[in-house]
Amino acid sequence: MNNMPELKIGVVAVSRDCFPESLSVNRRQALMKAYTKKYGETEIYECPVCIVESEIHMVQAL
Repeated sequence: MNNMPELKIGVVAVSRDCFPESLSVNRRQALMKAYTKKYGETEIYECPVCIVESEIHMVQAL
């Protein structure tokens, strides 16, 4: 019997007022590209919420 849940790593871009949104998005995309090249796409999830700036955005990303 296999009683283990399926887990995925979730990736979001985080930005604050002094950090450009485009830089956060580009870093997230580079991370996704490197991870999927090495490990594949089955165990990672790229969150469609572009930027997480506050606790409200964090809840939306989840």
